[in-house]
Amino acid sequence: MRSIILSCSAVAMALACAIRAQARAEEEGGTSVLLTGHAGPVTSVALSADGRFLASGCADGTVMTWDIATGAARDTLAAGRAGCAGAAIVAISRTSPQGIPLIASAGGDSAIRVWDATTGACLATIPGAAPTSVLAIAPDGCSVASAADGHAIAVWAVPSGRLVRTLTGHRAAVQGLAVSPDGRVLASASADNSVRLWDVATGRTLRRLDGHRGPVTSVAISPDSRFVVSGSDDRTVKVWDLATGHLVRTLAGDDGAVSAVAISRTSLQGSAVIAAVGGDHAISVWDIAVDDPLRVIRDDSADMLSVAVTPDGRSLVFGRSDAWIMVLGLGAGDDGPSDDAIGRLPE
Repeated sequence: MRSIILSCSAVAMALACAIRAQARAEEEGGTSVLLTGHAGPVTSVALSADGRFLASGCADGTVMTWDIATGAARDTLAAGRAGCAGAAIVAISRTSPQGIPLIASAGGDSAIRVWDATTGACLATIPGAAPTSVLAIAPDGCSVASAADGHAIAVWAVPSGRLVRTLTGHRAAVQGLAVSPDGRVLASASADNSVRLWDVATGRTLRRLDGHRGPVTSVAISPDSRFVVSGSDDRTVKVWDLATGHLVRTLAGDDGAVSAVAISRTSLQGSAVIAAVGGDHAISVWDIAVDDPLRVIRDDSADMLSVAVTPDGRSLVFGRSDAWIMVLGLGAGDDGPSDDAIGRLPE
């Protein structure tokens, strides 16, 4: 595995920048925690279903796991074998046949690895023909979907590594994957400007969601399986009804192409928090029922690379190019956005 060595002055400078960013975030009304331990840009973040556990992937091919409540690092895992480092990507299941969450990861050696989230033990290694660019793990931990540079999506059984089926239909590279929390639907984002919804049980296409005017770079499904969110090079985030495929809302940003999206569950009042990484330095945060962002988080000292939202929508987690991860409370104190700050989705 390639080593990344930072001089003392570089580490001090990065830490100073991160602390300034933390102070700015707190001045704007939210609490924040910095998670430190990675040695390179944090390319991927994924939260457990209860929002208490975080997995993060680094550009040096490592994966770290964290306790969100304390900010403590738990384990460091190797997404790829030594000498084949590549940007690590991660996903977390809700449970597994063993009754514990599983982490799926991929690095630079074409293999997908599945880990016990509590012990850090590697439970399965699934070989591939090419480095995986995106992946998603089923809520029950029994299968993993992945895509490399091609147009097809592979679905693998866990822990056997057997290829269950190949999903074809996209006309360009698949750039994002997400599985609904009930495990029934797989969403895929593609450079062919579309999002496809697949029936996980049969592998057939349920719907094709068209509307973006550029490659779709990322996709997420809300924790309550109500909405699909997609981000695109066309600088927009689109919200779709998962059940019908209807376009609910288009959220426009002014910070360049959208590279990552995340969404919380929907509250009883019909609100949900959406976050998107746009441009090099900004994350926009919306309420699903409001066109204008609730908040735009900027930091000229580092690029924002990855984002996740806690299921309750009260905290944001994002990975940065300076190796830091920030957990940011949305709104005043620890209570997240106030009800007055959140809109309502029209009936």
